[in-house]
Amino acid sequence: MIAESRITVVLGRNSDPFEVLAGNELRRYLEKLSGTPVSIAASDKWMHGTNESAILIGLPETNPLIKEVLEEEDTSKIDSEGFILGYRSLRDSQTWLITGQTGIGVLYGTYAFLEEAGATFLLSGDLLPEPCKEFVLPKIN
Repeated sequence: MIAESRITVVLGRNSDPFEVLAGNELRRYLEKLSGTPVSIAASDKWMHGTNESAILIGLPETNPLIKEVLEEEDTSKIDSEGFILGYRSLRDSQTWLITGQTGIGVLYGTYAFLEEAGATFLLSGDLLPEPCKEFVLPKIN
């Protein structure tokens, strides 16, 4: 994805506080990595746009789009702090996915996704590369 593309974080309407924090952190860091604005949309109002990269974030119980994407996947083996990162198909479009069994699992998955995108998190402070005009979201399967 080049900088002219839009990135949208898609949260469920009834997200818990950890899911909301994860969505806000994802937006904040992706803006720093890409140098472009990142929006947050509610799953019940979002429609996949042209030249848009969407990241579905949250729990299947709070984000119906995640439930739809994971319809045929067995997620029962994920522990309470575990998460799923992926690049999946939704209604003939490819989207990124960050989900887990709990909100804290979603938050941990968000930081793992950001590390794949180039961020490094240290106790002494975060290390981020300079914003890149040709920033690409990581393809995670």
